[in-house]
Amino acid sequence: MMSTLLQNVGDWHTHNYRCKHATGEIDEYIIHAIRKRLAIIGLSDHFPISYASEDNSLRLQKFAMAFNEVEEYLAEAKRLKAYYKNKIDVKIGFEVGYLEGKEAQYFNRITSLNGSIDYIIGSVHTVKLEGKYWGLKNEDLENIIKKYGAHVVYAKYFETVRKMLLSEKFELDIIGHLDFIKNGKESPQLNDFILEKIYELIPYIKERDVVVEINTQGMRNGYKKLYPCKKVVRMLYDHDIPVLLSSDAHSPGDVGFGFTEVMNYIKELGYASVIGFNKRKKVSYGVN
Repeated sequence: MMSTLLQNVGDWHTHNYRCKHATGEIDEYIIHAIRKRLAIIGLSDHFPISYASEDNSLRLQKFAMAFNEVEEYLAEAKRLKAYYKNKIDVKIGFEVGYLEGKEAQYFNRITSLNGSIDYIIGSVHTVKLEGKYWGLKNEDLENIIKKYGAHVVYAKYFETVRKMLLSEKFELDIIGHLDFIKNGKESPQLNDFILEKIYELIPYIKERDVVVEINTQGMRNGYKKLYPCKKVVRMLYDHDIPVLLSSDAHSPGDVGFGFTEVMNYIKELGYASVIGFNKRKKVSYGVN
């Protein structure tokens, strides 16, 4: 059972079985959020994007729902929102992976959803190197670091985040896991470089007027830290950038993981509120 500290707090980043690498039905995530006394549960499964074999992106389709599942997902989410309305506020969104150079291919599909969804998480899960898209986890990341060097790959990641923020053909309200490139590992020789690159993104984040999620997924694995790490969260606070909480849940039991610790931390920093969304508009929730 969670403390009253979380009575105005939502978990804005959750997945379900449709993305093919998470487990559980949508209603299981909602039920776990109710049990943990969250005020809001955000549904944000991976939106399908355009794939092609020639640019190495075809394999990425196994990490998102299919195009023919989008309407089914929205219909189920709306039904469950109505069913649980007296117990929790269900918000409906998507996590959209930014693929550099492919924005125009799915821009219209996403903008057509305005009015049906509450928010979009924009995330970078891949980098494009020499015309090919490469994932940023496990063997993919290890292989491209061996080929190009860590500084090149990390710099390319943050450059891709910058391009996402600048793109007029990419919709987002929230930046997902800002330092995702760490892949659940600390690299002491790269820490200062990472902080420098994130600092360079601050003007673009403020100009785009987006929210940065504090993602607790890293606390559940061997990394044992937040995405982004606490030094970055402090940087965000110092530059008056709003935040919200997310678990990036890939199983129902992940919902709300570590939120009490995170709320205590951001209160200590000085945050007086966290942000949420309703129909793509920001809503501020006071921190108790």
